[in-house]
Amino acid sequence: MAHVPTPPVQGGMYQPPPQQQAAPPQVSPEQQALIQQVLAMPQAQIDMLGPTERAQIMQLKQSYLGGRM
Repeated sequence: MAHVPTPPVQGGMYQPPPQQQAAPPQVSPEQQALIQQVLAMPQAQIDMLGPTERAQIMQLKQSYLGGRM
């Protein structure tokens, strides 16, 4: 069996593929308007909600605003 040389490696080290951001979910204009209203709610108004609703609002804000709350 003959020895077959491997082709030379160009570029040196392996370059990982570029990171792709996940596409945002498709949101209707009505849903977008509602999300904007929720994101604009003052903290005092959020504090008046029940624990479940308050947690959902905070989770939504966290997912849309990241750490900028």
